Amino acid sequence: MLFRNVLVVLSLLAVPALAQAQDGRLPAAVVAVLDSQFVIANAQASHGIRTQVEAIRDVYSAEIAALEDQLRAEEQELQRQQAILAAEVFAQRRREFEDRVDYVQRLVEERNRQIDRAFNTAMSVVRDAVFVLIVEMAEQRGFNIILEKDDLVFAARNLDITNDVVAALNERLPNVNVPTPE
Repeated sequence: MLFRNVLVVLSLLAVPALAQAQDGRLPAAVVAVLDSQFVIANAQASHGIRTQVEAIRDVYSAEIAALEDQLRAEEQELQRQQAILAAEVFAQRRREFEDRVDYVQRLVEERNRQIDRAFNTAMSVVRDAVFVLIVEMAEQRGFNIILEKDDLVFAARNLDITNDVVAALNERLPNVNVPTPE
């Protein structure tokens, strides 16, 4: 929603010559319609970002799976040793095991945060490029209002610049490298 409102307001601010009144009269509205969610979802760069994020997720999943396998083996060994260990020794080893379980749980949470940050960083590059393209298109075509398609009941098809924005974005920004999580 914020992205939508920002597009309309900032497009007007970025194209002041088109938005200014001339001779004390308001300029005629020159309207375009955009489906920003479609643009973001269907851009080549967005598809590439999702592919890269899935590859990172696969690496992290393999890492976590190996740690979980190790924990299962440790738990089985601990259960096997319960009968032969003194109560204090068993309790200490159980606490150490639980500490390792907690560590793996925190690691999973941190990996998910890292993936989210990397995804959001890369997608912000796409969103910024969309905004720049919209402003440029407004200047070139003389739009002084760009409305989000989802907010409209009806708009003539020839007002819709969505496919033009997707094409321009794919040309200008065919891919974005997802930053490697720390």
